[in-house]
Amino acid sequence: MKKQYTGKHTHPTRKEQQRRREQFSRHAVRLVGSVAAVLLALLVVVPLVKTQQDRAAMRRIDAAVITLPPQEVDTLYISTPEPTAAPKATRAPESVAPTVAARPATADEPVVVDEPVVADEPYDDFDDGTDDYDTVPGAAGATEQPKTAEALLAAGASFEYLPVINTVDTMERKVAITVDDCFQVGNLQKIIKKAYDNGGRLTIFPIGQNLSQPGISETLRKAVQLGFEIENHTWSHARVFRLPEEEMASEIWRQSQALNQCLGMNYEEHFFRCMGGDGEMDQRTHNYLKQLGFLGVAHWSISGSDATPQQLVEHLTPGAVFLFHTTDKDTKTLMKFIPWVVQQGYQLVTLNELLGYPENATSPLSVAEMPEPQDYVPDYRTIHVDEYSWMVVQLQNKLRALGMLQMEGASTGYYGKQTAAAVAAFQSAAGLPATGEADAATQLAILQTS
Repeated sequence: MKKQYTGKHTHPTRKEQQRRREQFSRHAVRLVGSVAAVLLALLVVVPLVKTQQDRAAMRRIDAAVITLPPQEVDTLYISTPEPTAAPKATRAPESVAPTVAARPATADEPVVVDEPVVADEPYDDFDDGTDDYDTVPGAAGATEQPKTAEALLAAGASFEYLPVINTVDTMERKVAITVDDCFQVGNLQKIIKKAYDNGGRLTIFPIGQNLSQPGISETLRKAVQLGFEIENHTWSHARVFRLPEEEMASEIWRQSQALNQCLGMNYEEHFFRCMGGDGEMDQRTHNYLKQLGFLGVAHWSISGSDATPQQLVEHLTPGAVFLFHTTDKDTKTLMKFIPWVVQQGYQLVTLNELLGYPENATSPLSVAEMPEPQDYVPDYRTIHVDEYSWMVVQLQNKLRALGMLQMEGASTGYYGKQTAAAVAAFQSAAGLPATGEADAATQLAILQTS
C-alpha cells in the first residue's frame, strides 16, 4: 500500500542524513579527482607538445645535414695569400634598408655590473648667465651651442644616427651568422671551419680583452684571409652608454687597436655591437662611432644562444641576422645549424655583404692616439621606459640631486619604472603633463632646475 502524501514536511532520519552525506562526499571526491586529472594532463601535455615541436625541428635540421664537399680545406690553418688593401669603406647605398632593433621589455632597474661605474656629474647648459652659448663637457674643441630651448631643439633634431641593424630588407636568400665574445678559441676555430666548409662566411665580434688569448691571433688572421669579417664588441664588455665620456671612447678605441695588433695590420671596422644590445640609440655613442668612421650598430633578428630549434627554424628568412657565442652549447648547435641553413638554399654571408657594403679596408700596421670625442648638440628626443642612454644618466643625476629619485650606487642610465615615476613626479610639480615620459620640454626643465 502506497503511503499517502499528507502535505506535511517530513525530516529525514539520521540514517538517511548519514547516507546523503556519504553520497555527497563520494561525488565531491570524484569531482576533485577529475579536476586534478585535467590539470595534471595540461601540465604534462603542453610541455610535451612543445618538446616534441623542438625535437621535430631538430630532426628537420639533422635530416637535412649531409656531408657537403669541403672547399679543399682539411684544417683551419691552410696556406692562403696575404690580404690586400680593400677600398675605403663608404656608407650603404640607399637601396639597402636595415631596420631598427626593438628592445625587449625588461623588469625595473637592471642589475649593476660587477665593477661599479662612477657617472659624471650632470651638466647644466643654462645656469651660468654669462652669454648665449654653452658647451658639452668632456668634448674636445668645445663647440658653441645655442642656448635658447628653441635653438637647441632645432640643432639637436638635425643629428643623424647610424643605422641599427637587426635584419635587412632583401629578397635574396642570404643570412648573416654573427659570433660574439670569443672566450673559447678552440670553439671559434671549429665554428669558422664549419662555416667555411659549407661555403659560408661569418661576422665575428670579439671582446678586446680576449684578443690576447693564445691562438686567437692566428685564428682571426686566417679567418680574415678566408673572407670572414671582424667587428667591435667593446674592450671589456662594458655598458658604454653609462660610462664617463673618455671611458666610453676608450672601450671602442682600445678594441679597435687591439684588433689591429692581433691581425698585424690596420683593419677598419664597420660595425659596433653594444653589450647585450643596451644603449643602441645612445646619441653620444653614435657620435663617437661616426667620428671613427663606423657604418652601423649591429643588433640581431634572434639570439641563437637563447632560442629553441623551432625558433631558429621559424626565423630563417632572407636578411636575418643570427647571434651566437663561442660557448660549448652554441658551438654544438652551430655544427648542425650551419649546414642545415645551406641545405635550405641560403647563403651565409658577412654583414658587409648582406648590406651591400665594401669589405673592411686594411693598411700597414701603425699606432695612433685615441681621438677625443667631438662635440654634439643633444637631440632631446622623447625617452620611453626600457631605454638606455647617457641622457638618462644625466636626468637621473639631476633627479637624485633634487631628492626625487632614490638609487643605490651610480646612476644606471636605464629608464625603468622607478625613473619614470620620478620624472612623472617632477612633471607634476613643474606643471607639465605627468606622463612619465621624458619629452624635450621635460628634459630641458629637469636640466635647468637648480
